[in-house]
Amino acid sequence: MEGEPTNPTTVLAGATVLLSIGTFAMALYTRGSARAAQQTVREMQEARSLDWRPHLTAQPPEGAREPSHDDEAQSTRRLVTNIGRGPALTCLIVYHDSAGWSRAEPIFELGPGASVDVVTVPQQPNANAESLWGRGRGARAGHVLTCQDLEERTWYRFLEGVSGVDSWSEGRQKRTPAWVVAAKRQCGIRSR
Repeated sequence: MEGEPTNPTTVLAGATVLLSIGTFAMALYTRGSARAAQQTVREMQEARSLDWRPHLTAQPPEGAREPSHDDEAQSTRRLVTNIGRGPALTCLIVYHDSAGWSRAEPIFELGPGASVDVVTVPQQPNANAESLWGRGRGARAGHVLTCQDLEERTWYRFLEGVSGVDSWSEGRQKRTPAWVVAAKRQCGIRSR
């Protein structure tokens, strides 16, 4: 009916409905913004962690194309470098080729940008050394490097010929991978 006055209660009810729809939309937007902010914080933490962790490489000594072998002792020389920005603690290198297993003695540490010429000495084949390569990978020719960082209590594994780095953090992940157990045993560290 045209011209009749509008009931103020109806107008108020309509405004309340519109206001509740707007509030609901704002809550959805805020929830999405909060999730995006949390994701950004996680990415920043991950970037910081990646930026300050150790990263080990091993190469034949300067001028050699393949690992340098000392025929008398059947040892192998490798130049190990920490190209990361974080210190590498409890470093271990195990080398496997047709001559068998060898590893560096003693365990060593490298600061950021530091290098060390290591000599690996022959070892008897053992399950610990083979476990360093990981399930399904088998112990193929080449080296495996492991180390631990300073703050995160994280172990890292670098496999020759494999891109990427494996990592495991104590207290963050429940199950300890076999390669971490093997690295600790090779380094004389007891697992908890």
